[in-house]
Amino acid sequence: ERLAHRVPEVAPSFELPAAAWGDMELAAYDCLFACTRSGDPTLVPELFQRTALPRHTLKAVWQVANPDGQAKLTLEKFRCCCRLLAHCQKLARDPQHEGLLEAGGPPLEQLLGHLAAQAPESTPSFIVAGWSDPEQATYRKLYGESKSGDTEATRLLFEQLGLPPDTLKAIWSVGNPESRAPMDEGSFWKSCRLLFHAVVLKAQERNVPLLHGGGEPLEQLFRGCLAAVSPAELPASAVSNWTGGEKAAYQRWFEQTQLGDMTLTTQLFERSGLARHTLKAIWEAANPEMKARLGEEEFWLSCRLLGHCQALQKDPAIVRLLEDGGPALVSHLRTKSMLAPPPQLPRLSGVGMTPVPSTSSAVPSPMISAAMAGAYREVGGAAPYVPRAMRREESGASSGGGSPSSMGGALSAADWSKGERVAYDRLFGEFQSLSPGSSGRFFDRTGLPQLALAKILELTMPDRGPQDFWMCCRLIGHCQALHSKERNRALLETGVGEVAGEEKTLEAHLRERCMHRLPPQLPNFRRKPPGATFSA
Repeated sequence: ERLAHRVPEVAPSFELPAAAWGDMELAAYDCLFACTRSGDPTLVPELFQRTALPRHTLKAVWQVANPDGQAKLTLEKFRCCCRLLAHCQKLARDPQHEGLLEAGGPPLEQLLGHLAAQAPESTPSFIVAGWSDPEQATYRKLYGESKSGDTEATRLLFEQLGLPPDTLKAIWSVGNPESRAPMDEGSFWKSCRLLFHAVVLKAQERNVPLLHGGGEPLEQLFRGCLAAVSPAELPASAVSNWTGGEKAAYQRWFEQTQLGDMTLTTQLFERSGLARHTLKAIWEAANPEMKARLGEEEFWLSCRLLGHCQALQKDPAIVRLLEDGGPALVSHLRTKSMLAPPPQLPRLSGVGMTPVPSTSSAVPSPMISAAMAGAYREVGGAAPYVPRAMRREESGASSGGGSPSSMGGALSAADWSKGERVAYDRLFGEFQSLSPGSSGRFFDRTGLPQLALAKILELTMPDRGPQDFWMCCRLIGHCQALHSKERNRALLETGVGEVAGEEKTLEAHLRERCMHRLPPQLPNFRRKPPGATFSA
């Protein structure tokens, strides 16, 4: 009676140690805190009002959890508010507490002071918020990519975020309770909201057991509060399943185009040999905002779609679609191609096409020059080696090296056997997928003498594109066949030897007898280099 009408000298504090919070509470409250941009003074009151509790109840909760009246709540005070809101929602279900909650004031604050130290039976629930503009844009795009909720496409899409299977099962149960297949747009959007909440939860290590456990506890968390609020973060792209080969190749090309320069990127993509309408559709599918300069994400997606379209050229049912382009092809690429790695990495160097300008066009790429420089050091070379075909003083000479198109005439598809085309295409894919640090050792796997290998690399420069790489493989096949016979080894090891009773240099033999002939055997890239213990 005496103290109830006196102002206390010290404001009570209800901040609790972390150990007082249950795992479910921490997961829910911390996720909600992130959704309010870490306690934004405008967003927090808006969130609390969606509990449907009386205004005086909300005022009492704020007073107990935030006695010093700070405009922006700390995480600890926000947690306390959420706990008290959950207690008040339980009290609201009991008619005898209706008057207390409506009146608020000291009596309710006193009760809440006792309840602040007790865990509620469940987390607070909120009136479902409308979809934010970013959510609408993101979920609408993803729904299209899922083929309008197709079960398999949706599963593939959701799995890309790396969440545990039991988490995805809980999301499916809450977001699509009627198990509709295909999923309707409303259920899909709700599932996406839960999906991105789960991504935020996954960032906290203490939530990992909850996510892996799944089941009713996680479903209750999703259903109780997280389904009603917009997630804290939305990903820039749902695509995350890049293969190692894609990462290495696409990043190298992105740097080669000076980080997405429009002119250089256009030149690069034209080297795919795809029809103009196909390239236009790829650009629109991967770059919906039609940026003049592609960002890294859009560039990588474009490269992925190039690979898909090149593979689709072998499908008679799709060829017409590729040639016509337009909205039908854009839709096909977004829904059926963008979310999965292509069957093969794109091939970007057609015969007769202009190579993409390089910042070091007068020297070979680091991966090849390193291999050749090492080879010439092995046979006594002193200075770093620069291939003759790249030397300015010999670049136009008839005896100079160059690509297959400059070595006695361009080779047509008919000049390559079916076995060569299959084998060389596969090897080129492997070569592109390697990082620069390991690409230089790629040709060591042929087991050829260093001088012979260096001469082949000098003549063909295989890093310039598929045709040059194929010619390199053909010459390797010829040299491996020569190396299998004792009488020919001097030619490969010293660069000069007797062939068919006539003394020839290795370079002359390769030009005259090998470039336009099928090799006796396809190249073997699993041999052990002479004197090495290297293991493929």
